[in-house]
Amino acid sequence: MGRHSSGKNNYALSKGAIAFLALIAILGLLAAYIFSNRSNTNDELNAGGTEEESCVAGDLALPVAASSEEVGRMLIDVYSETAPVVRDYCVRPVYVDSLAEAAVYIAPNTSISHTELEEAGRAAATNEPLTVASVPAGVAGSTEVKPDTVDVATVDFPIGDQPEASALVAAKLAPSESEAVAALTEHRIASTSKAELNSTRLIATAEFATPEGFKFSRVEGADIVYSAIPLTTSDIVTEDQARAGQAFADTTGKLFTGDGATKLPVIAESVWAAALPEGGRLKTGSVDNSTESTNMATAASTDTLFVLDTSAGMTNYASAAEDGIAQAAKKLSAAGHRVGLWNYSSPLSPGVANGYRTNVALGDNGEEVASAVTRFLNDGSPQTHEVVLAALAYAQTTASAENPVRIVLVTSGTSDASTPIAESIKQAGDASVELSVVHVGGGEEDKDLASAAQSATTAADAKALPQAIFGAAAVR
Repeated sequence: MGRHSSGKNNYALSKGAIAFLALIAILGLLAAYIFSNRSNTNDELNAGGTEEESCVAGDLALPVAASSEEVGRMLIDVYSETAPVVRDYCVRPVYVDSLAEAAVYIAPNTSISHTELEEAGRAAATNEPLTVASVPAGVAGSTEVKPDTVDVATVDFPIGDQPEASALVAAKLAPSESEAVAALTEHRIASTSKAELNSTRLIATAEFATPEGFKFSRVEGADIVYSAIPLTTSDIVTEDQARAGQAFADTTGKLFTGDGATKLPVIAESVWAAALPEGGRLKTGSVDNSTESTNMATAASTDTLFVLDTSAGMTNYASAAEDGIAQAAKKLSAAGHRVGLWNYSSPLSPGVANGYRTNVALGDNGEEVASAVTRFLNDGSPQTHEVVLAALAYAQTTASAENPVRIVLVTSGTSDASTPIAESIKQAGDASVELSVVHVGGGEEDKDLASAAQSATTAADAKALPQAIFGAAAVR
């Protein structure tokens, strides 16, 4: 995957694991300890006699996938040293890129990881996967720094090969969830190999992936904690491979937990999602700036009213916004959810008092929204607070606990920021109406609006805007 290494081994295995592996290296033992399967499958990892005697059924390939190839291959090496035998098979773990082929998945145990499994048509075999590795994460640059003095805006996030480090570092450095999401969106780079060594910028990275010449500074509380998630059988993965995947998880979990299990730092799932290469496609949800909230909205669980800024500031982003809203509306409608569309800018015609237009009421026809969103021209200024207050009032007339409504606001800024809005957003939230804000363009972001909304993100450019709209609308 083209990552660089600092040459240091920073994976947190237990002291017992290190001693165990050293003993194998020194004595050249050909057999391994017997480990009990945590799932009580009564499978035994037999380590008696020669390999030929134990492996009467022959070799069994164990496909292992991981969100970090380096961590995956390290754990494969650790497990291979135990000479594992399951159901009379000599288990040969191999690294695979595809979740569809895997019998076990090594990744942080978040709902994002489980959503990725779901999208690949796979399912975890346990609700409580074991911790198998912990890796320090932080920032790297031309010199070592004190992380508590770092402005998150000076950090680049290599989401292509360091999504976990990017998410954790952004969450720890940013003052709020929405600012962490914005930083991950605005300052993302393809990979650590694209980072430039200079005195003004830092990159987020796991310590082992620090590029050559960079100095690593650990961010306290940003360790990446990996779990081994055994998977159920599939058309590709056999029952024997699934059992071997469970044994892999049990063994590597025991080797790690000799010093006590490490817990994954709790950060909001919208931050995890924003660190993915897809840019937050998988999840969106509530922002709680006083805590790192994990009370996230279920993907595609609500009716959605799209509110599109059609002021002059959106001119260069209009086509991208139309595309994102059209696709999202059709997908949500196909999934059985109502969709609607409003647009807004300052009044441009004589006799018009409102700065917004109610184009398509919430209904079942996504194609109608997709058609209507292509008809707008861009001019005027964005009277954003006016339209948000009106949309909140409208949504509350149709929302309920069983049928909540999400407002997805696509905006270039606010020209009427003097109008109070935070309390209205909070009251609407109590009435099952939530607001997701997508900011785009060169205008100043409305901080009050973003902090009061249940979800807020910034699209770095027109190209990123459709995906940001998908994320705000929780479209899969």
